[in-house]
Amino acid sequence: MKSCAVNIVLAGVLGCMVGVGVFADPPSPSPSNPSPSALQKSGLVEKISADLRPVDVSVWPQDNDPGLCAKFNPLSQDVLEITAFGEKRSIVAYDPVRIESVTELPGLPKKEETHLNIVVLFDYYNLGWGVACPNSGGSVERNIYTAMAYDGVRRMLATTFKPGDRIMIARFMGYLSIDSSWLTTVEEALRVLDRIQEEKPPANIDIKPAINNHWFEWMEILARALENFPWQKDLFLPATALPISFDHAEELASYGKAFAESRVNVHLLSMAENKIFMPPGLRNAAETTGGHLFNHRTGMGPDALANAITMVRTTNMCHCIVYFKPKPEELAKDFTGNVTFNVKDNRFRREAPPLSYNLLKEKKPTELELQTAFLFLPKFENGLRIEATVTPKGPHGNNGNWEANIILRLTVIDPKIQPDLYQVILQATGINFTDKGRELEAVLTPRYLKNHEVRRLRETGVLTLSYPAVVRWGKTEVAAMVHVPNTTTRAVIHATKNLPKAPGPYWTIADHFGIFSDSTSGSAVPIPTLGPEVSSGAKILISGWACAEGSKFTGQLVNTDTRVGVDIARVRCSDGSFQQTGCGCFLGIAKEQLHPGDWTLELPERIRPTAPLTLKVVSQTAAL
Repeated sequence: MKSCAVNIVLAGVLGCMVGVGVFADPPSPSPSNPSPSALQKSGLVEKISADLRPVDVSVWPQDNDPGLCAKFNPLSQDVLEITAFGEKRSIVAYDPVRIESVTELPGLPKKEETHLNIVVLFDYYNLGWGVACPNSGGSVERNIYTAMAYDGVRRMLATTFKPGDRIMIARFMGYLSIDSSWLTTVEEALRVLDRIQEEKPPANIDIKPAINNHWFEWMEILARALENFPWQKDLFLPATALPISFDHAEELASYGKAFAESRVNVHLLSMAENKIFMPPGLRNAAETTGGHLFNHRTGMGPDALANAITMVRTTNMCHCIVYFKPKPEELAKDFTGNVTFNVKDNRFRREAPPLSYNLLKEKKPTELELQTAFLFLPKFENGLRIEATVTPKGPHGNNGNWEANIILRLTVIDPKIQPDLYQVILQATGINFTDKGRELEAVLTPRYLKNHEVRRLRETGVLTLSYPAVVRWGKTEVAAMVHVPNTTTRAVIHATKNLPKAPGPYWTIADHFGIFSDSTSGSAVPIPTLGPEVSSGAKILISGWACAEGSKFTGQLVNTDTRVGVDIARVRCSDGSFQQTGCGCFLGIAKEQLHPGDWTLELPERIRPTAPLTLKVVSQTAAL
């Protein structure tokens, strides 16, 4: 456990919420120790830097009475007992971990809002395991409980999801899929749920113990990915059973440590439990992380998740970080595995048992493990932004696949980091979904950007790169990551494309001509739109590959609301082989600038895109 430097603001009021949280025994007002109002008027706020050690504490009210948590006061010696290296320690401060907004100025109303950061994980292996009928293979049970789990999330969004909450959605199907970044609206979350529920899980999923399918390793990857977000998080995992036993002591400890270090409480929702069937493993998987097992005692059925989230929200004061001050001679010591807490107040019970960190032999994730976990996030930006797309150049062979370019654009979004950009590491992976399941093809290995590339990014704030690849037709995803070594400056993106079977037709929209940083020819080429929007001041181009009766034709971009069309001029093919094959690359330019709104590309029927190609145009002011 590392030391934690904490700024203590002397507020002069017992139990005032400041800085990291609540502190014990503040001084009384006096001429030498002015009152809070005097400090406020004079503009003097004294700060003391104290080297304190944090301890995560999770307790649960007996009889599931959330009202008791309002009376939970870790500063009282009759409530908690902290022991370090076998000696009792005094708690000097605590911080309710789920309260993100606390007014610190005396004389103003104290605002305490519990905004939840909710992660929902659909575990296709453990939804139906343990309750499958003999010879059924478990698919019927899995389908039933999976549908129940999805329905439960929708009901939660309709009833207990509040403004200020965030939700992230993920799946485990023998591999981890984080299907959304943090969503803040019900509409966004429902769209993701509808999309992923329609996707069939891999055909090789059987209802069998997922622990044998690297479940613990994948859960640790999820924990390390969530570690990139500093706030407290609550992960809800619906399951019928988890086959965890004493044989998994080391894996369970490593799993618990990863989620604890990432500030994630894992809560299990028992989907099939009753007074006769008590599924194994669920309580261990929850309480090892400081989470809770929600079962028939706390309410099951379609509103189980909504009830669980209400309970977590109303018991926020039962989850906190407490601080104690080590002795001077202990400042250099590592307290990991040597700190425990006990609950002395019989109105509460300990939620998390002591983790056997000593089993782990100081196990720490490697830099590669951390970067691998980070790459699973669908989107993340801190100082930098990365955007990605796949653009076919022409057919590859006769199997319907494409020769393509993977195009990446890096943008500095925090000007403060720009002067110090001298080393930048880039990594990208192409992910194809085919009938055979998920296949990974490494397009790039992690590499440092070249000196001239870093210089361009540092001087202009933007860098566009292109890499050749062979891409299967169908649903294709590019995952790309960039980070600055030894800093928290990093970004990741997942971009999905549905490519038709070659030779197409395939079309894409570009918003300017440019030269790739790694270009050897120096020729300007159309740069595809990488973000969801383009500015109304941009010059719109269309490019693509098609087989056509002639080397030139006309088309339009049509406003979906007004049905006003803008003609596309000079849609022609300059490919030298077109005369022999009738197929080639085409390029066209919109005759006018597009007004803000949604636009659709319309072309002659034979070369029309297989799926509508749309573009959202925003005003130049909004784009800035």
